Order: sequence, then C-alpha cells, then structure tokens
Amino acid sequence: MKLKYIAGPGKATIFALSILFFLMIPAVGMVDYLTGPAITFALVYLIPVAAIAWLNVRLTTTVLASILTAVTWIIVDHFSDRFSLNIVVYSWNFFSRLSILLIVSIALSFLKQSLLDAHNLLRRDPLTNALNIRGFKELAEREIYRSTRSGNALTIAFLDVDDFKAINDTFGHNAGDMLLAAIVETLILNLRQSDLVGRVGGDEFVILFPDTGQDVAKATAAKIRMILMENTAKLNFPVTFSMGVLTCIQPSMSLDAMIGMVDKLMYSVKTSSKNNIVFSVYPEPP
Repeated sequence: MKLKYIAGPGKATIFALSILFFLMIPAVGMVDYLTGPAITFALVYLIPVAAIAWLNVRLTTTVLASILTAVTWIIVDHFSDRFSLNIVVYSWNFFSRLSILLIVSIALSFLKQSLLDAHNLLRRDPLTNALNIRGFKELAEREIYRSTRSGNALTIAFLDVDDFKAINDTFGHNAGDMLLAAIVETLILNLRQSDLVGRVGGDEFVILFPDTGQDVAKATAAKIRMILMENTAKLNFPVTFSMGVLTCIQPSMSLDAMIGMVDKLMYSVKTSSKNNIVFSVYPEPP
C-alpha cells in the first residue's frame, strides 16, 4: 500500500540538491589540487557524499557518489605527485578511501530511513496501517493551507461501519480487526496517492480529497462505498457504510471544524436509514 505520511522536500528539490552536491565533488578536488599537499581535505571530501546520502534513501545514488569521490580524490593525488606511480599504492589508497566513504554514506542512509520509519510509526494506526488522528491532522492541515493559497476546493469524508459491534459479538474481535484492515486496504487501493486516509475511532475513518470539487466527490464517494460493500460481502461480513461528505469551496475553517461538520453529516445518516451518503458544501451557495 502506498501511503503518504510525512511531508519532506519534493522530488524536484531533492534532484536539484543532489546535482548540486555531485558538482561539489570535482570542485572539492580542484581546490584540493590548488592548495597542495600541506592541507588535508579528507573531511571536506566527506561533506558532499554525506549530504547526498542524507537526501537520497536509494543506495545506488549513495554508492555512485562515493565512487565518484574516491576516483576524484585519487586523481588529485596523482597529478599532485603525492605518492609514487606504484599500482599497489594506488589500489590501496583508492579502496581504503572508497571503503570509508561507503561506510559513512551507507550508515547515514540507514539512519535516515530509520528516522523516517520511527516518525511514521508515531503517525500510523498499527492495526490498519492508516494514519492515526495525529498523522492525519498533520498532513491535512498542510493540504488545507495549500488549498487556501491556491483557491482550489477540497473535500473531506467521514465513514462509519454500520453494525460493526455485531461483527465483534458474532465473529469475535479478530474478525473485526480483519474487517477494519480490509476496509483501509480497499480505500488505499482505490484512492489517489494524494488522498489521506485516517482512522479516528474504532470503526470510523476520515478521508481527505485534495483539489476535489463536489461533482468529483459525489462520484468518488459512491464508487468507494460500492467497492467496500462488494469486498466486505466477499468476506461474508454483513455490514454497510454510512458516509458524510463535505466539500469546502473556500477552505477557510479549521480542520477540527471540518471534521465536526462532516461527522454531523455522517451521524444524520446513522440516525435515519444508515447505509447511505449525505453531501454538503461549505460555504452554502446563495
């Protein structure tokens, strides 16, 4: 499942910074050559490699930067006459430096990935792998801010599983957990990567659709509800789904206010017929 949990530099920014640090490698070599053997540049050679390793989780990029740095370093030594032309000396220095660069860069890459994993665990529901309320609010508030600046509408939906308690009472809590995990998996597989899915209660979920007007929201909500009904029926779970969907044409209210409004919409379905969707727009058109 592809989930967007934490926001960081965009791909374009990472690519541009990576190119900049790759260009820094021969620049460091040139300065090393011009300053002569009196000043060691061992630490300076590590700077662009470490920066590239921290920016890029992909090990191939990290390894490439390390190799380029080791090659640049040995070329500078050769043209600066810092050691003899003995191939053994060349080989030893090259592989020693390459090993140090690889150890440092790979260690940084693993450290960065570990920090990302720990950061995401704090914002993820361990049962369903959806965002928890903390993670959902963090990302949703950024989307609201972006929509406010761009003027694009966004939609938020509140989803509740009808008669979920009966599943736990009849089939046991393990079956209920399996149902919740299947619901989130279905949502993720049938939504855009930019959409956010959060679990805010036992059997309650909130979904944010960035850059989504009411017409698209209606079609998407109906499609999602239909797919959920089909998938839960295949698993022999006799449940239905109640949804409230709120489209904010001008996202000027807070996220908590949005969740409160869409929760009331969903509750109006629960207290009437259940198994339905109610839509609303904010602000209401004149």
